[in-house]
Amino acid sequence: MTIFKHEVRSGLTGCVLWSAVIGGLMALCVSMYPSMSGSMDDFSAMFANMGDFSAAFGLDKLEFGSIMGFYGTECGNILGLGGAFYAALTAMGLLAGEEGGHTAEFLLTHPVSRVRAAAEKLAALAALVLALNAVCLTCGAVTILAIGEAAEWGDLLRYHAALLGMQLEIGGVCFGLSALLRRSSFGLAMGLAAMLYFLGLFINLDAGLDGLRFVTPYYYADAARVFSGEALAGPVLSGCALGLLGAGAFFRMSTSDPVVAALGREYGLEIVQVDPALAQALTPRDALSLRSSVPLLEGALTPLFLSRAPLGGRPLRLEGTPERMTLVPM
Repeated sequence: MTIFKHEVRSGLTGCVLWSAVIGGLMALCVSMYPSMSGSMDDFSAMFANMGDFSAAFGLDKLEFGSIMGFYGTECGNILGLGGAFYAALTAMGLLAGEEGGHTAEFLLTHPVSRVRAAAEKLAALAALVLALNAVCLTCGAVTILAIGEAAEWGDLLRYHAALLGMQLEIGGVCFGLSALLRRSSFGLAMGLAAMLYFLGLFINLDAGLDGLRFVTPYYYADAARVFSGEALAGPVLSGCALGLLGAGAFFRMSTSDPVVAALGREYGLEIVQVDPALAQALTPRDALSLRSSVPLLEGALTPLFLSRAPLGGRPLRLEGTPERMTLVPM
């Protein structure tokens, strides 16, 4: 668990800061509820009749004047966006950070497989996201109790569970993307989270986009749907599948055509196709990403490329077994 502990220690400061900011904002919002409770009926009537704006944020279904409606609207958006950004940024830096910081080579000198390294990094991501959500839930629940309001605790816990699932799904997708990048792309991570958020708003506005409920996790992490008891099994299962597929992209990573083709071009060879079974067999078990697999493959492919250099300029297919590879003209 060395890698797990290292990643948790490395991300602990960021987790504390994000938790303090998001949890503090949630506590601040809840603490404002009593001072606004006298005008809540007017707010509820106003928000329920604001057309598309009300529909986009679920205000036409939530009773904004109640503590649950207020919490779902205000605190839900704070944790929904803040938590998603945190999960996306953390996941994006787990593998791409090794490449950008040129520490992947150092890690691979230790007796640890790529699968174990990635699994421990994923576990660290889940632990950090879970810790952030635990702090935020505590801040929200304690503040509700402090102001003397009676919340529907079952609905509240289900809502926070949905938010946690949403963040883990986004984190899984960003983790898979990070295996394909040379350095951390925090802009891509935040852009993906923001795109999924706005996609959820568009679904609320246009019933014709209802099919996209299986794409964005903000559909099932919506306070109005959770509090109303809407059946969300389909979108939740779809979200779990997308998160697992995203994280699993690293484990399915192979030295596919572009990687071998790039090596071939260095020797004047135009390799346009690689036998799928051979591509998978050539994938170094200890490579943390496609980029870090290149130097490990170069030694195996260089003798073949040098011997077939006269075929330069002709489209080629790489096939055979790792012990007996051959380049065949297309």
